Amino acid sequence: MTSLPASYGPFKINYNTQKEKWTMSELIAMCVQEEERLKVEKPDIAHLTITNSRKRKGNRQGGGKGSTSKIPKIGARVNSGPYCKFCRVKGHYQRECSKFKAWLTKKGIPFNPDIGKKVKSD
Repeated sequence: MTSLPASYGPFKINYNTQKEKWTMSELIAMCVQEEERLKVEKPDIAHLTITNSRKRKGNRQGGGKGSTSKIPKIGARVNSGPYCKFCRVKGHYQRECSKFKAWLTKKGIPFNPDIGKKVKSD
């Protein structure tokens, strides 16, 4: 009885409060019944984790206490020139991308060069 896990606590108390003692075969049968009861009683737990795969790309730097990160702070931009959000290549913007223009014509969408430009308000 001492080798049973803590989840069998009520079972141990029940056995100790009874006046009659069980034989080994009865004890094994009761343990099997208690195990089945615990399986039914235990709720099924599902853990769901969602990660953004774009944020996880690349090597992780540091990680320990006091380590310095080479990743710029949120809100701080690194001015590395134009960057195309369609083909993800540095050197041009999406509105100048030949692959983007070909995709638009394939889909039958008219190209508007003014889309995406910031409008200055006076």
